[in-house]
Amino acid sequence: MIECSTDNVNIKEIIAAENVFPMFQPIVSIKQKMTIGMEALCRGFFPDRNNVIQPYALFGMAEEQDVLLELDRLCRRKALEEFQHLYQQNPHFLLFLNLSISLIDKGFVGSNHLQKMVQSFHINTSNIVIEILESNVKNIDDLKKFVRIYKDFGFLIAIDDIGSGSSNLSRIHLLEPDILKIDMSIIRNIDKEFYKQEVFKSIVNLAKKI
Repeated sequence: MIECSTDNVNIKEIIAAENVFPMFQPIVSIKQKMTIGMEALCRGFFPDRNNVIQPYALFGMAEEQDVLLELDRLCRRKALEEFQHLYQQNPHFLLFLNLSISLIDKGFVGSNHLQKMVQSFHINTSNIVIEILESNVKNIDDLKKFVRIYKDFGFLIAIDDIGSGSSNLSRIHLLEPDILKIDMSIIRNIDKEFYKQEVFKSIVNLAKKI
């Protein structure tokens, strides 16, 4: 498949036809020297065109056409459907899910929908990591409430893009995440750049202490 233009694309038709599919990136433990999970990223597609819509464009259109929640839930379900087979083979595997966390500012703080969906696939909630790009949320009180609710359900919480220009390190103590995901801007060329190495070490030391 090739990436296509999103001009005149009706995202509602894509959602209605469920024309999305997840692709998985491995999450590798350097310490354990093994793959410990997968991160799911969904794409849209047109069956008759052999074209694919990348995640940033897909979710951007959904937000413009006010169907972000519908797309978000569809992508979660598709990811869980595919992950279920891996989970049955390895019950210790983790699935990292990117939620459209900006929905919190629209009042969607915790409806139990994700918990029920995970349970319907007979997957333990402790195997699901909810990735939060906290810079996309303005209402910090509702964000804290969201994290508390889903932690109580047994989900793991990861803060994404730690160390990027938009990520606020001060929010780590507010959200008390289980996992810190360091931004690729720090990782890229880290073998050649001393300052990136020191920033990386600082974040790793922070993670160990908290």
